[in-house]
Amino acid sequence: MTKFRSRSAYCFITPCSRIFIRTVYSQVPPKVVYEISELGMSLKSLLDQLGEWGERYMNQFEWRSSCSE
Repeated sequence: MTKFRSRSAYCFITPCSRIFIRTVYSQVPPKVVYEISELGMSLKSLLDQLGEWGERYMNQFEWRSSCSE
């Protein structure tokens, strides 16, 4: 499983997911660029709907800083 940081959120992807494209540049300092593939972009409408659902119902839940609480 590959882990990368985007702003303050962590994303986990499997190397064969093909949702993200990882490009490693051979330079100093090291440079790695992540892009969303066409397959990943096909998830946009689904993720937009999930975001709308979250906004609609977020006030009905008691949010905690950790899932272990």
